[in-house]
Amino acid sequence: MKAHTELKNRQFDRIVFNFPHAGFNGPEGNLYVISLHKELVSGFFRNACHLLRRYGEIHVSHKTGYPYNRWDLEHLASKSSLVLTEKVNKEDYPG
Repeated sequence: MKAHTELKNRQFDRIVFNFPHAGFNGPEGNLYVISLHKELVSGFFRNACHLLRRYGEIHVSHKTGYPYNRWDLEHLASKSSLVLTEKVNKEDYPG
């Protein structure tokens, strides 16, 4: 994203990724499939942090049960110097 001609010179207050998914390459609990998802999210975090304004936010909507919790999004974000500041539940957003 950071090298895309339309994005590379822009900065954003918020960047949103609604349920990242690397595609259907086997059962969701398969370690190889989990690694594909984690690679996708890691790449997103690495790129998105370069496109944020100071105090900008990255929002990721994601499932929290197994096997999605094995993606360990908080750890992936920390590898790009990002910090979790809040978790919300879908019940907080009715309709």
